[in-house]
This record gives sequence, structure tokens and C-alpha cells, in this order.
Amino acid sequence: MLRTSAALTVVLAALLLSGCAQLFPARGEPASSQPTVDEIHSRREAEALSNLLDFYRRSASMAPEELARRLDVQRKQLDKGRCDDARLRSAILVSRLPAHKRSADAEHLLGPCLEDPFKRYSDKGGLAMALHDLLITQVRAEEQANAAEKLAEAKKSLSEENAKLRKQLDGLKAIERSIQQRDKSSVGE
Repeated sequence: MLRTSAALTVVLAALLLSGCAQLFPARGEPASSQPTVDEIHSRREAEALSNLLDFYRRSASMAPEELARRLDVQRKQLDKGRCDDARLRSAILVSRLPAHKRSADAEHLLGPCLEDPFKRYSDKGGLAMALHDLLITQVRAEEQANAAEKLAEAKKSLSEENAKLRKQLDGLKAIERSIQQRDKSSVGE
């Protein structure tokens, strides 16, 4: 019985020591080879963000028709009120579309990603903020380009009107000179 008790004590001591080694690893050794839930989530977020950035890069070479077709597919996958990959992909596609092919709600597409403070400060939230700023900048640039075009048209129209008026003025001056010359010649007779 003493032998069994001694053997049991040795086995328990070995188990305790191996358990302590797992709980308190030596310096420089990882505590566990298994990733934590946060690490898994972080890796998934990084992979998803990497995929979205790759999609942004690939979308640069797509034709407007292809962008519009893919946007229709992505919009059907949107989950109301959620900041998901479909919403971010939709925003990426909208940012690549020519301005005249965008819908009026393009600026509001990323609302769910920007309204939730927890999402806003995540990696995807940062991408959503950058895309939102890009969309707003593109809309403002388009508005400024349209305004500049209208100003150029107005300038051209005013220049043409100015040329017509100058021609009429020159004609009136010529008539006035001829009247004055006629008056001088009739006075001199």
C-alpha cells in the first residue's frame, strides 16, 4: 500500500508540475499554442480587410458596365442596418463608377458603418470612413466641375453677346460719322 501511495504521489507531483509549466511558461515561451478568441477575430478582420482592399485594387480595372452589374449584385446582398462586406464592396464599386451612373443615395450607403461607434473605430469602420470621405470628395469635385463648366459656358455666351454689341456699336458709330459728314457737306454747300 505504501508503494501505491508513493507511486500515486509521484504521478500527482508530475501532473502538478506539468500543469504549472502550462500555466506559468518560461520567459520567451508562448503561454499556449492555441490562439485566443481575440486573436482569431483579429485575424479574420485583417483577412477581410485585406480582401476588401484587394477588391478595391481589382475594381480599378473594371469597365463601368461591369461595375454597375457587380453593384446590382452587391446591393441585393445588403443586410439592412449592418456594416458588412457587401456594403463596403458596394461603396467601393460606387466610388469607381462615373458620377452620372451613381445613384443619389451613394453618400448614405455607408451610414450603418459610420453610425455605430463600435464599428466606426474598427478596421472596417476605418475603411468605411475613408470610402465615405472619398465619395463625398468625388461628389464635391463633380459639383465643382459642373459649376466650372457652367461658368465657362456663361463666359462664352457673354463673350459672344459682347462681340455682337461691339459690332452694333461700331455700326452705330459708322452711321453717326456718315450723318456728321453729310451734315458738314450740306452746310458747306
